[in-house]
Amino acid sequence: MMLARLRDFVFGNLRRQLTIGIVAVVTLTITLFVWDLTRAQQAAENERHTKQLSALASSAATTTASWVMARDFSGLQEIIEGIARYPNLEHAMVLDTSGQVLAHSDTARIGQYLSDLPAMPATTLLPRTANLLEVISPVMLGEQHVGWIRIGLDQTPFNAELAQMWRKAMAYIVAAALASILFAALAARYLTRRLNAIQQVAGAVKGGESGLRVRLQGNDEAAKLARHFNEMMDGLDQRQATLQESEQLFRIMATLAPVGIYLTDARGDCLFANDRWCEMAGMEPAAVLGQGWMAGVHPDDRELVLANWDRMVESGGRWSGLEYRFLTPGGKETWVEALAAPQRNQAGEVVRYVGINVDITDRKEVSRQLEELVARRTSELSSAKEVAEAANRAKSVFLANMSHELRTPLNAVLGFSQLLQRDQAMGAESRARVATINRAGQHLLSLINDVLEISRIEAGRVEIQRAPFDLFELLTSVEEMVRVRAEAKSLVFSTDYARDLPQYVEGDGPHLKQILINLLGNAVKYTDAGSVQFTVAREGNTVRFVVADTGIGIGPDDRQRVFQPFYQTASGAMKGEGAGLGLTICQEYTAIMGGALALESEVGQGSAFTLALDLPSTELPAVSTVRAGHARVLAEGHAPVRVLVVDDKVDNRELMRLFLEGGGFAVRTASNGREAVDAVPEWQPHFIWMDMRMPVLDGYAATREIRALPGGAEVRIVALTASAFEEDRQQILACGCDDMVRKPVEEARLFDVMGDMLSLRYRDTPVEEPPQPAPPARLDLSQMAPAMLAQIRQSAEMLDIDGMQQLIAQLRGEQPAVADGLAALAQSFRFDRIFELCAAQE
Repeated sequence: MMLARLRDFVFGNLRRQLTIGIVAVVTLTITLFVWDLTRAQQAAENERHTKQLSALASSAATTTASWVMARDFSGLQEIIEGIARYPNLEHAMVLDTSGQVLAHSDTARIGQYLSDLPAMPATTLLPRTANLLEVISPVMLGEQHVGWIRIGLDQTPFNAELAQMWRKAMAYIVAAALASILFAALAARYLTRRLNAIQQVAGAVKGGESGLRVRLQGNDEAAKLARHFNEMMDGLDQRQATLQESEQLFRIMATLAPVGIYLTDARGDCLFANDRWCEMAGMEPAAVLGQGWMAGVHPDDRELVLANWDRMVESGGRWSGLEYRFLTPGGKETWVEALAAPQRNQAGEVVRYVGINVDITDRKEVSRQLEELVARRTSELSSAKEVAEAANRAKSVFLANMSHELRTPLNAVLGFSQLLQRDQAMGAESRARVATINRAGQHLLSLINDVLEISRIEAGRVEIQRAPFDLFELLTSVEEMVRVRAEAKSLVFSTDYARDLPQYVEGDGPHLKQILINLLGNAVKYTDAGSVQFTVAREGNTVRFVVADTGIGIGPDDRQRVFQPFYQTASGAMKGEGAGLGLTICQEYTAIMGGALALESEVGQGSAFTLALDLPSTELPAVSTVRAGHARVLAEGHAPVRVLVVDDKVDNRELMRLFLEGGGFAVRTASNGREAVDAVPEWQPHFIWMDMRMPVLDGYAATREIRALPGGAEVRIVALTASAFEEDRQQILACGCDDMVRKPVEEARLFDVMGDMLSLRYRDTPVEEPPQPAPPARLDLSQMAPAMLAQIRQSAEMLDIDGMQQLIAQLRGEQPAVADGLAALAQSFRFDRIFELCAAQE
């Protein structure tokens, strides 16, 4: 309607408007011209009359000057009457300086006083009236002002003439207006005829004939307008086609899209929704348009969605990541993830929103199932954890019990074997056998320690203790232990220590010593000929220990597996020694201490283990130790030292008594904690060796009760335990013990602990060492019967000592030298060597 009104206004009234415009312009122009011309002519006539009148007055003033001075009224009257004959003269008069009339063209007015005289003697034009023009001029006689001449001119004829002129001008104006009307009508007709052509095409386009175009030739404004109109219609057609194509493509994409797509106005009323969105919302397309899209949202989620939508509208920003549900009339719930973005006009105002809803129902279901699975697995893991913790606790209890049960008898075996070795009443052969028992016990203790240690590592119960220690003393101790074994096998054992090694370093000395003994022991064990070299170098705070041998070597497949628990190479298994735990323990200790353990090896050429540890240098005073081959006793003149030994095992108590009495101590024993508590007030011991696991009253409770007795705080109490766990130390110290010593007991360790705590003085006494079995000569088994050789090899492989003794007895009659050699090897538990000798003959 507005477009029609605009067209009618532009094209329907254009001719009339052009006509009015042209007529108005022409008429106004002519009117202004005539007006200006008439006014100019009138002004010229006025100026001419004024000049004539002024000239007449000046001339009369000159003529009448002497007459005025003489006061000759008759002469003045004649002059005035002569002037009165001037055409259209209204009046003429002579006045004196006071304004008294001396002569007048109208004699009746002679003597009338006039008061409108000029202030100064000069010709002056008086104010004009409708039909009168007056001029007054001074009468001067020389330089003396003697009077005035006043002349008035009648303007009636001039005004009549001027009116006639205006009537002619109006006639000209009317004629010009009529001519302009005719011209305007003709011009408007010409112009509107070409514009009507544009109007007709525009009307047809409005009716739907968008293909029509205006056909006007020429270069006038109408033709240019027509060309611009045609170009505009071509652009509109192209844009309309593009819009139709885009809309068609959008509808196809929206229909095929697997997500819900919708369009709303700025208030949120839905303008468009694809089929997928209607399906998720459970609404018909016709019902969606024109109403709020919130109708399909689940009632429980509407408050959340509305709050988020309002925030988005207020900020004019985007909306993403919100998850909510649609609820169809049939009760189906559909989880969606919503995304929306605003569309803005050129002014930056939000005019509508485009939104996408992604169906995440399946994802929600998977998430729910996953949560249930996680919860179930968490519950199962929690149960499994409880089972594992219970198993771990059971394992700890088992290990503690095993440690106590194994170490307790070993304490007696190793202790009494040490005492028997010093018994000079025994023969050399018996003492050698006791030494064999001691070595076997030490070997068994080593195996037990390895098994318990790997169990502690697996349970995560190993703690590294960093403390200062003497590196030179540690290396010397390790070297002495390994050198004896190397020389027994006729191996060359060499060491190379860097000159810049610090004497005192900070680290875990006991674990480092255990690693080095294990690595060097393996090198000696698996090297039958050649050498073992021990090299120690320093790079900053890092100390590198290299153990290289010329032994059997390790193949590529075994280089990683040798660090696995209980794994042994084929050649290692043939040796028949160890449990396959040494390298595992070495690697675990190295990792816990923050170091690195590397292996390089070639089969048949030997192996090289490199241990790198961070051992910064430190300061530590030297500690004196007892010399090898000596025993300690209290120095002469030393005050008596009373020692109470508390242990529920008779063998252990007897062993401790023999050790301590041999060293000059006064000893009393107790079989449980209650007896120990009762003996303290009576005997007042200086030192108590306290077993921790005992009937009646264990060592923990007994220690606490002793500390509560008068003087109980001064007595030194050291726990004597078979526990293999370092963490038990904290519990033992917490109950009041001063220190802890593990079983089996080493005599030197006992004397060191008591000496440090009681500040004792000792003297060393030589002890004759038991004879060591000589290394057996090279046995030649080539003359042995194959059947006998196979039986000996089988007994060595099975570690069957009884069967081995029987086979050796059978050989004594025929091959006594071979029998003696095999007996020496069996006595030293060198079944690995016997196995190698038998295998070499096959």
